[in-house]
Amino acid sequence: MHYLQSMGPLLIALAQAAVPGSKLAIFSQVATIVIALALVALLIVAMTALIRINRILEDLRSRVGDAIGPASDRAKIISDNLEFITQSLRSDLEKLNSSIRILSERLTKVSGHIGDRLEDFNALVEVIQREAEDLFIDTASTMRGFRAGARKITSPSPNTGEEVAEMASERAENEPAELRVGTSQDGKDP
Repeated sequence: MHYLQSMGPLLIALAQAAVPGSKLAIFSQVATIVIALALVALLIVAMTALIRINRILEDLRSRVGDAIGPASDRAKIISDNLEFITQSLRSDLEKLNSSIRILSERLTKVSGHIGDRLEDFNALVEVIQREAEDLFIDTASTMRGFRAGARKITSPSPNTGEEVAEMASERAENEPAELRVGTSQDGKDP
């Protein structure tokens, strides 16, 4: 083919130089026809080769499609499953976050209420303790007074009633304020 291409310009020059009807003109016309036929044959061979290559490629594509088809279908199914699982996990996590947020808010409210209740309970315990201490001191004071009076009554004493009253007032002055009979903690008579 390469040989014919290099000869092409030479043949054209010879054909133009030849006189019509001469042997050289006939030879050049025959050569042109042969070259044209060779080019047509070459074109036919090339077209046949291209058609065969196209068929081979189509056959290869169908085989590859048949081989990859199931894998592609499986990959699509796996992808769909992963998308479903991801969506399910996302919705479950959103529900869990919502539940945790609600629980946290409730715990905050409850802890505030518990704190208030504990303060109220502590105040109540303090009041009960003060009352119990006051009651205990009053009871102890009263019992001491009864004992002192019982001792005075049961023991013979040469003292008269006035001396007993003076002794009781002297003792009352010497006693701490919490233990005095007939008086409250602030020193006032009840």
